[in-house]
Amino acid sequence: MRFIATLATGAACLATAVAQVPIAFTSVPVPAIVGQPANITWAGGDGVTPVTITLRKGDPQNLQTISTLTSNGVNGYFLWTPDASLATASDYALQITQGQSDINYSGPFALIGGTGSSSISYSGTSTLPPASVNATITSVTTGASIGTEAPRLALTDVETRMNMGGLFKDHTSSELLPNGVPKMHSSPVLSTGLISPPPASPSPEPATWSSAVGHASTGKSGRVIERLQGEIDRLNRDLQLLKARLDDSEKARETLITHNSYLQDRNSNYEQSQEANLRQTQRKDRMIDELRENLLREKLRVAAAEQTAKEATANEEQWRLEASQSRSLAVQKETEYSTIATCRNLENERHQGSLQRLQDSFQALLRERTEDQGSYARLQVIAEQQNQTIAQLEELNSKTNTNFKAYRSEVDEAIANLRRHVSANDGNVVAKLEEMTRVTDQMKWVMAVDCNVRCPNPTASKEAPI
Repeated sequence: MRFIATLATGAACLATAVAQVPIAFTSVPVPAIVGQPANITWAGGDGVTPVTITLRKGDPQNLQTISTLTSNGVNGYFLWTPDASLATASDYALQITQGQSDINYSGPFALIGGTGSSSISYSGTSTLPPASVNATITSVTTGASIGTEAPRLALTDVETRMNMGGLFKDHTSSELLPNGVPKMHSSPVLSTGLISPPPASPSPEPATWSSAVGHASTGKSGRVIERLQGEIDRLNRDLQLLKARLDDSEKARETLITHNSYLQDRNSNYEQSQEANLRQTQRKDRMIDELRENLLREKLRVAAAEQTAKEATANEEQWRLEASQSRSLAVQKETEYSTIATCRNLENERHQGSLQRLQDSFQALLRERTEDQGSYARLQVIAEQQNQTIAQLEELNSKTNTNFKAYRSEVDEAIANLRRHVSANDGNVVAKLEEMTRVTDQMKWVMAVDCNVRCPNPTASKEAPI
């Protein structure tokens, strides 16, 4: 009976020890980018108590707490979006806490895209060597300050040594480009060690221009100027090529520095994970040794129990009673173990169902988002078509208004011309009427005169109009 009870107790202790693995991070953002969500996952612990995740920074021996990301983390993951107020640095770390004693850390990781620059004040084993690879690699823009400076190109003015009495004057100016390099209007060369300018020979005193030199030196001067201009163009092309190579080298250097920091952070994370695994392995080895010792003690107890059973053969009823009690206790322990296992499975299924529901809801949200984007795109197309139709209608309306105004102006002009013509006709009619009246009066007078001549009558002559 005691042997069976001891075995059941040992099995329960082993299940509890295996179930409560120390909590540890399984995935952290390396590097973390401000404004971009990062998934933080962990494993171990009791699986029930919420965890607290804290963002810390500084020397690994003296970490400073920045903020608490969450105090009720569950389900083994947490979505963290770095705030823009955090400074750019590569000495951040995460602390996970469950209960009072289960605490673990993640390796140092970098955070880029912050508001300021931060320098690492402690002396660690990782360094950032300057990269000197002449290749075109997409650079990652970071706000962290780098101790080494990239080489710079300085441009100087080179004056030709043939002025021909001041004919070719210096037209250089002191204008500055946006990057602080003086703008050149004459032949530029590199002052670095990449291309060394030829040594300038001492120029003689410029002679005054005279017509005696005249046409004899004009052709040679033109050839010299053309040769110098070709040399200037070649040096300009070399300068542009070297500038492009310098930009590519700086981009490659920044990218390799960031990649080196990322690899160092991953190496640190792997080292911490290996140390945690080693500690867990050692703890399990100690538990196995303890279980072996318990098993040995149980074997000794079994031997003693067998000896006692041999000695107790005389009292068979008592032995049967004890055996029945032992079987009952074993059945009870088995029932308890089955109940615990069933509860554990039910809880696991419940968590899996919750996770599946969350995934389904997330997929539904993604589908709705995709449908909304499609609807928005279709609405944009319809709006663009309506805008085009409105523009066409406005153009047609403007053309109609223009034609109507032209037609109205033509009609008004025609009516004005018609009115002027009618006025002129009215004047002509009035003139004709006056002329007809005058002619009629004259005819009456002539007729009266004729009447007076033919039949002289004083009364008639008096009555005749004059």
